[in-house]
Amino acid sequence: MKDKSHEKAMAQLFRDDPQLAADYPKGLRLAPQLRERENAWHQSCEDALKHVDETGLHATHAEVMAWMATWDTDKELPTPLCHL
Repeated sequence: MKDKSHEKAMAQLFRDDPQLAADYPKGLRLAPQLRERENAWHQSCEDALKHVDETGLHATHAEVMAWMATWDTDKELPTPLCHL
């Protein structure tokens, strides 16, 4: 009988990519790169929050959502500017 103890861990690690979860050897090879990318993303979020705390500059959720709603249209809005 094949050992399947790794399947739950792989499914969690690669929850956004079921193909990698199913391809155990490939998933193991890519795991460090994916963790590095995830850590870099978290660090960039922390840096952005620190910048907002230090400067007060921000764009509101409503401003960003209004801008994103126009993506891929003929009337795309410019990127919202940061403000106090």
